[in-house]
Amino acid sequence: MGELGVSSILSLPGILCQLFNTCAKYQTPHFGKPMKDVTAQPGDNVSFTCHVKNLGRYLVAFVRTDPTMLISWQHKMFASKRNKYTIENNGEAWILWINNVDGSDEGIYMCQINTNPMVAQIASLTVQKPPKINKKSTTHDIIVKEGSNTTLTCVADGSPKPVVSWRRKDNGVIITNEPEGYGESVVYKNNLAIYKLNRQHMGEYICLASNGIQPEESWSVKIQVHFAPKLLPSSSPIYASVGSKVEMICTGEAWPRPNFSWSLDGKIILLDMDKFEMTTRSSSKHPYHSQGVLIINKVLLDDFGTYRCKAENEYGAESTEIELKEKQHEPVVEYTDANETGETETAMPPTAKPEVKWIRKSGKKSKFRNSKASTADWTKSTCRLPIFVLVLLILKNGCVLL
Repeated sequence: MGELGVSSILSLPGILCQLFNTCAKYQTPHFGKPMKDVTAQPGDNVSFTCHVKNLGRYLVAFVRTDPTMLISWQHKMFASKRNKYTIENNGEAWILWINNVDGSDEGIYMCQINTNPMVAQIASLTVQKPPKINKKSTTHDIIVKEGSNTTLTCVADGSPKPVVSWRRKDNGVIITNEPEGYGESVVYKNNLAIYKLNRQHMGEYICLASNGIQPEESWSVKIQVHFAPKLLPSSSPIYASVGSKVEMICTGEAWPRPNFSWSLDGKIILLDMDKFEMTTRSSSKHPYHSQGVLIINKVLLDDFGTYRCKAENEYGAESTEIELKEKQHEPVVEYTDANETGETETAMPPTAKPEVKWIRKSGKKSKFRNSKASTADWTKSTCRLPIFVLVLLILKNGCVLL
């Protein structure tokens, strides 16, 4: 027959009653118990029970009110979805089963008796829904300048109404800088306000919506805080030897990541793969941490001096200086085997510059230090010493190294 509107149903009881002349022969039917509201989860089978006393030859109908739809008349089904509904009768109890419910089944259901006037009772079906985050109304990834304020918004629907919470993906404290509080690990708010953003606020924030119905739903928002480079000053010079390989590191913070450039004594260093290598390193924990690295593969005398490292992005630039100095060798005393006279020769490499005192054989000290002496007045620059008296660099045969 198809679907029948409620307005048509309301006129049927009187017509049927008069048509069969049965209106006065029976006691008036009435409901023994009220129908109960039902709350269900998707996929459940639910039922409404309508208790009718003294039904006699009257008829029972189940109707859905919104949208208006006649489901059954006694045992006859009128709903187009025949597998969705089932009618049972057990004495005074008339039971409407709704199978495999979903959100479209939610609404008001009515049990009618075709008396004149018609009597009816109603009950509601609430189908619980898992949380669903409204992407259009929820904040997406944002870029802000350091020192500004922002608000992250998360809107979720569901039944029952979902609870929304915010947390950091790294489980760190959310520093809100609000007047009434410093911050929390989890913030139970739809709107998360953060004041005076700085680089520590950078990261991924997770909005979680839950209402006890699985599955929960989450949404992530990435905050990028942009700021100019800030470099750490170099605390001490770097020492290297001629011919060695040396690495100079310039460390700082910036976002977006900066470009690094290097200069030596005011002259820009061009990339020469044979001599120089320039690289940039970043931190996995804090992406705004960066290092500019200059590698000299083989140090020459001309490479010693003051290097300037410059970091630059669209918000500004900053420089710091690193001094590269030649590494001074400690004095080294070399000994040869004793010659035929029983003396040994003491020599020092040309890079060592120890202080040398010369003493006359008479025991008087010279007034010269590190100066050239004539062979007429002084013994040789190579001191000849008995090997058995050479202890702790004190030479008892007239030559002392300080």
